[in-house]
Formats: sequence, C-alpha cells, structure tokens
Amino acid sequence: MPATTDVKTAGSALGMGLWKARALIRDGQFPVPVIRHGSRYIVPTRPILALLDVEPAGVDGAVSAG
Repeated sequence: MPATTDVKTAGSALGMGLWKARALIRDGQFPVPVIRHGSRYIVPTRPILALLDVEPAGVDGAVSAG
C-alpha cells in the first residue's frame, strides 16, 4: 500500500462516500490526519490502517510482527 492515498480511497476504506469524507475534512472531523497539498488533500495510509486495526505489510509484502 502506498504511503498516502486520496480522499476518495481513504473515505471508502473507512466506510464513507466522497461527499461525506469531504464534509468531515472541511469541518475538521475526518477520523485520521489529512494533509493539504496545494489545492488537493492527501491522507497518510498508516493512520487509516491503525484505525482499522490492520498491521501494515513489510517491504516484501509480509505482515510485520507486532
């Protein structure tokens, strides 16, 4: 998984549509950090995985041991 993702993908992973994700970002209520990059937003994937209680895979694709 890449280090960051777009708002649509992040929202989908968290069970919401694009419009809901954008509204939460606008209101400062999105459940994970969001980074404004110019005119767009990017979302780091690690906080999404942590919120979903998913261990990130290692470089070789293996799940890292806690």
